[in-house]
Amino acid sequence: MGTLRTTTQVADLLGVPPHRVIHLVESGVVRPHENPKGRGQVRRYNRDDVLLVALALELQRWGVTVRLLQPLSLYLRRFFETVQQGGGRDFVGTLRGLSRKQARVRLHLVGEDKAVFETPAFRTLVGADMQFGEVPKDEWPFTASWVTVDVQQIAKRVG
Repeated sequence: MGTLRTTTQVADLLGVPPHRVIHLVESGVVRPHENPKGRGQVRRYNRDDVLLVALALELQRWGVTVRLLQPLSLYLRRFFETVQQGGGRDFVGTLRGLSRKQARVRLHLVGEDKAVFETPAFRTLVGADMQFGEVPKDEWPFTASWVTVDVQQIAKRVG
C-alpha cells in the first residue's frame, strides 16, 4: 500500500490548498485511509485515496459538481477494492504495472449527471442518482463525451 500522506502533503503534491482536499472529504467524495475523529487528529491517505482526490479535482476543473462526484467515487472505491482483492496491490500500483494499452482506463463525462467509466474489459454508466449500469462495448448510446479524463495519466502524478 505504501506511504500514507497527510492532507497537507496531498494538497502540496497536487498543487492545491488543503481546504480543497478537506472539502472533498467532508462532502463524502473521498474517504481517507485513516480518518480519526476529533480536533487535532490527522487524516492519512493511501495512493488510491490520493488518486480519487486528483480525479475529483480534475473533474471539478471541468465543472463537475459534488452531486456526480459522490457516486463516481463510490463506484471507483468499489472498483479499487475489486482490483486489490484480485492481485493484492493498490489500484495505482496495478495501473503502473500495466502497459498503456492494457491500462486504458478513462472516465467520460456525458452530461451533467452521467459518466462512463471505461476499461479494456467493460464500460459502466454511473449516474448522479447512484445508479450503475453496464454499457455494451459495441455500443456508445451518447451523442458525445463532454470531457474524457485519462485515469492512468493522473495516476502517474500520484506516484
